[in-house]
Amino acid sequence: MIRQALRRTAKWLLYNIGPAEPLRVWWMQRRGAALVEQWVARGQPAPPPHRHKQEVLRQYASAYRLRILVETGTQHGHMLAVLRKDFSRLYSVELDPVCYEKARRRFRSDHHIELFCGDSADLLPEILVRLHEPALFWLDGHYNPNQAPSGEHVSPILAELAHLLTAPRLGHVIIIDDARLFNVRYGYPPLSEVLSMIERDGGWNVLLQDDSLRLTPRLQEQVRPISEQSEPTHE
Repeated sequence: MIRQALRRTAKWLLYNIGPAEPLRVWWMQRRGAALVEQWVARGQPAPPPHRHKQEVLRQYASAYRLRILVETGTQHGHMLAVLRKDFSRLYSVELDPVCYEKARRRFRSDHHIELFCGDSADLLPEILVRLHEPALFWLDGHYNPNQAPSGEHVSPILAELAHLLTAPRLGHVIIIDDARLFNVRYGYPPLSEVLSMIERDGGWNVLLQDDSLRLTPRLQEQVRPISEQSEPTHE
């Protein structure tokens, strides 16, 4: 009980006092490492800890030599905070004005991070026209049920993919978070609908692993079934 109370107090101080950004990131990473160990010991159930997601993004960025990160769903800015030194340019879109403003204050000194407030389904084209080299797209955006446009899914993923699949082929890599939710429940589209959309495009290798859907450019090789694909070894 005392240990839990101390952790809650320390977390509150890190989030509300200070310039405490380096300490805040250190705390997140320290706690995250322990959560990954627990997750592995439990057999890696979905969803994985945030720390594991960070390493997945680093792995793909390194394998495909990507220097630009485009994120949908800034939320508290944890992913940006951890990866800000891994990319030369980072773009992030947040729908909630409160979260956006907190992130704007948090990253006001990071001039290579550009934040957008609004619907990623509307703002992605504005970011895409700025790109002249391959980027890593981390699609983690979703509407609050009270914010979702009338008659549409809670997740904007279909609209996001429509923009990405029709963008110039620069060699982008796309990673979609929360794959377990794509089943109509929670207002997400069925996973089969998302996969069919990607398959119709025909330009992607697809890997479903650790609760994320990972799209890499097909190049010249034949697209293989998801079950036969593995982690990136791109050179």
